[in-house]
Amino acid sequence: MKKLSLFLLTGVMVFSLTACGNKDAKEENTGDTNGVIENTDGIIDENEDVPGNTEMEESTDGAGEIVDGVVGDVVDNWTDEMRGFRDAVVGVLDTDYMPDTALDVDVVAEKYGITEDMYEDIFAESFFASTNIDTLLIVKAKDDKVEEVEKALNTYRDAMIEDTMQYPVNVAKIQGSKIETIGNYVILAMLGGDNMAAMEEGDEAAIQQSKDHNDKAIEAIRGVIEK
Repeated sequence: MKKLSLFLLTGVMVFSLTACGNKDAKEENTGDTNGVIENTDGIIDENEDVPGNTEMEESTDGAGEIVDGVVGDVVDNWTDEMRGFRDAVVGVLDTDYMPDTALDVDVVAEKYGITEDMYEDIFAESFFASTNIDTLLIVKAKDDKVEEVEKALNTYRDAMIEDTMQYPVNVAKIQGSKIETIGNYVILAMLGGDNMAAMEEGDEAAIQQSKDHNDKAIEAIRGVIEK
């Protein structure tokens, strides 16, 4: 009888010690670690780099700036004048202004044929995905390069018009796009915002919406230039 009682008592003590040990381990793994989960037993630190699970930090200035990346460098290099043009356009279009990703000089040269020897200053911003072509390009051309810049942009626009593989939402924006020269500033406005409702009314309505947006953008820029 004494042996049986001793055996039962020993079993209870072992169970209690095991339970306490599990509780302590659980508290250690779930305690406050400033938002970081310990990398034990296959648990991954939420701040640890994991293939396929990387993140890019974005700025909050609405320009789609990527910190420590090419786009961030471009945004940092925008002059006050070019930022002023952008602010003026956003001021008149508000949420209808959709470009959110700055383009570096290499992209501008390859895509639009505008090389660094052709301008004194430049602003180039488009929507981050090809499903939406909204673009604003402002080139402050060198005095003897204005016509060359105009030619390059018209060549780009003509090629886009002839491209039959465009997304339907982009066709009206290309058709309604506008190239305007103000002094030695050459502007490509290929805007249109959310044109789904206009497209339901027909191609002409969608093209007209794009033309209206582009006219507003160009006049806003003109106002800053001529101020």
